Amino acid sequence: MKGKDKRKDNRFTYDMPESIYCQLKVDERPSEDKVFDLYVRDCSRRGLGMLVTEKDFDLLNLLKKGDRLNDIAFFSTWSVFRIGGRVTHMTQVEDGRYKGCYIMGVSSDQVIGDCLPG
Repeated sequence: MKGKDKRKDNRFTYDMPESIYCQLKVDERPSEDKVFDLYVRDCSRRGLGMLVTEKDFDLLNLLKKGDRLNDIAFFSTWSVFRIGGRVTHMTQVEDGRYKGCYIMGVSSDQVIGDCLPG
């Protein structure tokens, strides 16, 4: 990713991000919600990094830093939970398996410990 990592907490990175994913709804029009299923790439006690792949690039035009997400549902083999949060960044991945994709950072005041296995 571009730039220096400014996050304060240690991050847990998922070797296989397919093991935990989230579903979020974005109001595209007053009468329509668009649903996105994103894999969670990493998480800490204060935030999450969600992988935005090419199939969901239109999300990059619908959300920006500072936008509030009220109901994000998370699904994994060990837990199902919901949180709200705020978009903190959209950072393009520069190398590796997900080169060209984006990580959408979301911070939350709610407990995110459930995203950590074990």
